[in-house]
Amino acid sequence: MGTAISHKTRILRKIFVDKKDPVHVARETDHSPEAVGKYCQQFNKLKWCVENGMVRRR
Repeated sequence: MGTAISHKTRILRKIFVDKKDPVHVARETDHSPEAVGKYCQQFNKLKWCVENGMVRRR
């Protein structure tokens, strides 16, 4: 995929950094609310693993 920022990264940044509503972000990025919710769940799982020493940061 290279060094380009993926659509998931853009979506997560809008939700977690810009504090936008996930439903609004879904509409804004032409994704379903279910897909955006799935991205958030995956991010939160990974975040938990990093915080609990299960995954090393780069």
